[in-house]
Amino acid sequence: MASHKQNEHLLPVRVSTNIHSDLKKEAKELGIPLQTYISNIISLRQSLELDKERAIPLPREKSDFKFIDLFAGIG
Repeated sequence: MASHKQNEHLLPVRVSTNIHSDLKKEAKELGIPLQTYISNIISLRQSLELDKERAIPLPREKSDFKFIDLFAGIG
């Protein structure tokens, strides 16, 4: 059986000290390692992008409609 690590890649990224501190704090609050937390964030972003691609776009019809009167009183 192949090691799970063979399907992983190292991605060195520089972030500001503030961002690193925030991510580290959030990971600690969740009780997971920072690397796992960041990996989860990236995976979530990928799934959101896939959802966007699968969405059916609504047709946008051009309308000459410029005014609406919403008065519905008795008079």
